[in-house]
Amino acid sequence: MKTEVNAAATGGILETETLEEKVLRLERENAEHRARAAAQLEDRHTAPGVANESRSSANERFAIIVEEGRDENDMNPIFVGVNGRGYSIRRGEVVEVPGEVLGVLNDAVEVRSTPYSKDGVPAGMTTRAARRFPYRNYGKVVDSAGNRTNLVLPEGAGA
Repeated sequence: MKTEVNAAATGGILETETLEEKVLRLERENAEHRARAAAQLEDRHTAPGVANESRSSANERFAIIVEEGRDENDMNPIFVGVNGRGYSIRRGEVVEVPGEVLGVLNDAVEVRSTPYSKDGVPAGMTTRAARRFPYRNYGKVVDSAGNRTNLVLPEGAGA
């Protein structure tokens, strides 16, 4: 049974297509759209250099200790977020983190000002960039294949 669609509703183009044909066409277009969306999502989450659960939790992890601070604000754990995944890093303890967290810690820089004097007289201030969260990196504890390495931490390296 052929049905004619109102020409005004289709922009002046007269369509003749059965309801079954239209349903099949729309299902086909919908399936193509879902396949394209899934491929885009897959590309976004598996592209090289993108932090995601599989890369962050299984591949290349490093043992680090974030230095404890001098005041009470610098005693709290550090929160680092990388591509929607959060890490809480305890200070003064050995923790294992993925490489992208090291990148964030390296990029966390603050400007520190120090007064200087000339001939015993204050002459001004000098500034320098310094890491906001100084840390020691002891090396890779999990390699890129997800296997644990035989890294031995030095004595006094923390828990």
